[in-house]
Amino acid sequence: ATSLSGIPQRNGNPIPGQFDYSMAHPYVVEYIYQIPLTWSAGTPLYIAAHAVVEKTCGCWAEETAWGEGCDFPGNNWAMYFIYTVQ
Repeated sequence: ATSLSGIPQRNGNPIPGQFDYSMAHPYVVEYIYQIPLTWSAGTPLYIAAHAVVEKTCGCWAEETAWGEGCDFPGNNWAMYFIYTVQ
């Protein structure tokens, strides 16, 4: 999004199920999304990257993960970061 408010949120907490780019990726270690940069140079983009991760070494556990960055204003541990189009 071109602003923090452009990322779907409820009470300052992002809603991953409503992100523009999402897909289920069962049992992958890495996945690359290629998003066409249609914005002009100098445009700041607010990016939130969310994943559900699983641990299967000896026991099974599942939790969420966020790309490291700035905290959203809500009460969870979600984060976003800013990329300026080059």
